[in-house]
Amino acid sequence: MRKRRYFLVPIAVAVVIGGVVVVCPRSREPTCGGRTLSQWVKQYYSDGSPESRREAADAFRRMGSNAVPYFLKWMQYEPAPWKANLPDWLNPVWPSYGREAQRADFSAFAFRFLGSNGQAAIPELTRMLADQSANPRRAVDALASLGDIGLPPLLAVVTNRPNRPGNFMEMYALYRLSRLGTNARPAVPAVLSLVTDVDPAIRAATTNALRRIDPAALERNEAGLEKMREAGREATGAENR
Repeated sequence: MRKRRYFLVPIAVAVVIGGVVVVCPRSREPTCGGRTLSQWVKQYYSDGSPESRREAADAFRRMGSNAVPYFLKWMQYEPAPWKANLPDWLNPVWPSYGREAQRADFSAFAFRFLGSNGQAAIPELTRMLADQSANPRRAVDALASLGDIGLPPLLAVVTNRPNRPGNFMEMYALYRLSRLGTNARPAVPAVLSLVTDVDPAIRAATTNALRRIDPAALERNEAGLEKMREAGREATGAENR
């Protein structure tokens, strides 16, 4: 009888451990409608039907701030060098290939569904903008997706020039601002300061952005600049006489 007791103890422990693993997983994603955040994300970008996307978007809104840590984590994914060089035609052949990158790009875009519930992500997104090892492009996408509350750190990308070679991030931030259209009008005063930037590419990108955000403000600014140039020409002519 004693041997039988020793035999039953390990079985009982195994059942308890198994129960704990099932009931309390190490990292539990938020759920909505009995589906995890990952499943809703996959539904959104895998199923292109408007109804399916509306359903997923509603799930993101319901999960709210609980989704923020996961979106931040996923959008920092970077493929291993050997994986980054694989051809695109492997996507249908190897289903898992590119899935993480696709989820990372979508996670940045998904902040548009969170609204003010995504505000908690701004400090980490701001850190990502300055982190050379992170993907600052996705951070710009996420801040633009947040709307008004994401504008201050997004504007800082172009108004507070970091010590970084090239102007890709500045150009991209201006592009994302332009995509917001009239919703980016609170940013117009700061963007106008870039019309006379020393970098011709930044000047061109700023002009293009303002044409979409506030064309009237651009026209007024151009008229003011022309008056300044005319006054400068008159002053120079007076000195030469």
